[in-house]
Amino acid sequence: MEINKRRLVWGEKKMNDNRANNIWKTETRKGGAEIYVECENRSIFVGEGYSPLEYGESMALASVIEKALNEFEEEYEGHDKGSNQHLTQSKKT
Repeated sequence: MEINKRRLVWGEKKMNDNRANNIWKTETRKGGAEIYVECENRSIFVGEGYSPLEYGESMALASVIEKALNEFEEEYEGHDKGSNQHLTQSKKT
């Protein structure tokens, strides 16, 4: 019996080392009642949007989280990606 290696079940996805491909975006579920910030392999629940006030506050918070995560991903793209070079460099005195 051959197993389809391309088929992934939720929760079985492994985080790859190429994190720079992660683009975070704000998504709503259940007709806008739940607000999430998501990327390719992660999802963060931000808040609820059952009332207009809740929705506005949750969307504002989600946009801040989304912006911060995308900025982190951009910085990570230029990072040495695990070589720890920044730890081995000696400080010049």
